Amino acid sequence: MMRITLSILLLLTASPALARAEDLSGSRILLEQQLRQSPGDAAAMVNLARIYVQAGRTSKAHRLYRELLGMENVALDRAAGPPVWSHWLAAEAIKNTGKAAKVKLSSRP
Repeated sequence: MMRITLSILLLLTASPALARAEDLSGSRILLEQQLRQSPGDAAAMVNLARIYVQAGRTSKAHRLYRELLGMENVALDRAAGPPVWSHWLAAEAIKNTGKAAKVKLSSRP
């Protein structure tokens, strides 16, 4: 455990770009696991699609956004500002890949 922590610490201090890539990779893995457990989690789908866009995997992102459009339209909370509807966000993200999906979201209960 200590070796892993030290490796991560060295990575963070050695290269911010590599650290960001590792963070995206870790987030991607967690979100993919979340979607395996809860396939209809709209917030996880949006956040994973955003990561795919950042990684240059736009076709995977678009697949998630299209899948989201086929589901129930739900309100997604934002860290700041009013909630946004999942269908609007998915449609905008497909139209303007990378622009509409830059907000971390969570599903409303």
